[in-house]
Amino acid sequence: MILDVTIPVERDSQPENQVLVHEAIRFVREALAALPAQYARVLELACFFRLKYREIAEIIDIPVGTIKAQAFRARILLRRQLLASRLFP
Repeated sequence: MILDVTIPVERDSQPENQVLVHEAIRFVREALAALPAQYARVLELACFFRLKYREIAEIIDIPVGTIKAQAFRARILLRRQLLASRLFP
């Protein structure tokens, strides 16, 4: 399940920049949604909620080492998807 997290954009930003930021956020969310569920869940908790791996391990009830491995793999897969979309260099 991909959590709905609102990412604020500065109010004084140019409208064009706001559109670009929202497009980038949409691409990242789509790429995150395409990850296997266990990887997406770990990245969401670590990146959006800024939880430490130990905290994630307690929530999910799996070893910290497994969380670290899943986060590592998730970042690799996410990076590949974003590079393939040609949105990010």
